[in-house]
Amino acid sequence: MQIAGGGLVSGDGYELTAIESNDDDPATLTAPGDDGGVSGGDNLRRWVDEHATGTSGADLVALIRLLRERGYLSHGLAPAAGAAAPVWTKDLPGYQLQPSASGHSLARIDTMFQRLLEREDDPRAQTTNNYVAAVGDDEQFAVAAALVAHQLGFPARVVVGTRLTSSDPGVATCQAGECRARDLSAWTEVQGSDGRWAAIDVTPQWELSPSLEVTQQRDPENVTEVRPDTVDEVVPPDPVQEDNALNDDDKRDEGLDLAWLWPILRVAGISLLVVLILFGPFLAIVVAKALRRRGRRRDPDPRVAIAGGWDEYVDAGVDAGREPPRSSTRRELAEVYDTPSGLQLADDADRAVFSSRTVTADEASEFWRIVDEERRSLTRQRGWWRRVRAAVSLRSFLRFFAPRPTRRRPPHRDERGKRQRRRETT
Repeated sequence: MQIAGGGLVSGDGYELTAIESNDDDPATLTAPGDDGGVSGGDNLRRWVDEHATGTSGADLVALIRLLRERGYLSHGLAPAAGAAAPVWTKDLPGYQLQPSASGHSLARIDTMFQRLLEREDDPRAQTTNNYVAAVGDDEQFAVAAALVAHQLGFPARVVVGTRLTSSDPGVATCQAGECRARDLSAWTEVQGSDGRWAAIDVTPQWELSPSLEVTQQRDPENVTEVRPDTVDEVVPPDPVQEDNALNDDDKRDEGLDLAWLWPILRVAGISLLVVLILFGPFLAIVVAKALRRRGRRRDPDPRVAIAGGWDEYVDAGVDAGREPPRSSTRRELAEVYDTPSGLQLADDADRAVFSSRTVTADEASEFWRIVDEERRSLTRQRGWWRRVRAAVSLRSFLRFFAPRPTRRRPPHRDERGKRQRRRETT
């Protein structure tokens, strides 16, 4: 929603027309089967296999309830020494802040289930009855619940917004229909075989703090018997007469002879030196390209990383023998390269560079994944020898030094007149 210049003033208002969904019980839903959605990681699948008793809606609700009980609510890293606690923790009496990494990628969610599995395998968890290990916010747990639902065959989606009412006292709701920023939360909605969507609250508990300690080695159950030290009398052996018949040459022969090792080391060193002289420059080019690609990919600014990914795509085409037209747009160059996802890379790079919206690290990672596929596509279109030449080509390093085409200045009107008069006199 955009607000006119000057902002809101007293007396302004607006109306919002919406459809209030039915509050269906997710336990009554039936899984329609695999819908081809995104699947979770190995740790998530193992956790579901160990705790799921079926694939019904009631089984899904039980899994999400167990996930919330063994999760812990957190919204950020631990504050610096002497810094004040975050404002949102003031509404949670007795809350102990635990550090939580941001993001809800598959790797981040799979790490949460890895912590859960490690805690469940810890023998002290059963002793203390404390299995809390997964730390994150409601949005991360909403993604985790959606992946668990996909594992059981339920289509799922993550919803971010505010709740007017909720049967769960741990979920924030709007007071008297007035929604504020602190009421914003995330939850999961799953769909049954009859097409109904039902909401599942996923906000984890915060009363029981997680135990993330490492399992220590138990003391042995069988006590080792300690016997007192005893001193036995030792009788020295009879002296043996030294045989002086062996000369110094015989004594040296008894040692280890390593004379054969030096010729082998010398031949190996000469061979290695020849290989470095012949193939060292090509290896240096390959290493330089790898370092350039690594620097572009790992730039801390996602916009710069995406721009570097486009440069990597262009350089791969140049090394593969493609001649990019000068002074062309990204889309024009992608059409010349004619790769499967070239136009998508051009559009994404233009949006990242020229748009004012925020670019995330996940978008940069996805852009570079497509760039890697396009680089392989450019090399597969050539033979084996062409691929080797592209790997050691220096054209991508030298393309920035190529002269730019200059436009010829049209002749001045007086010069054209002089040329016309010269032709007439001739």
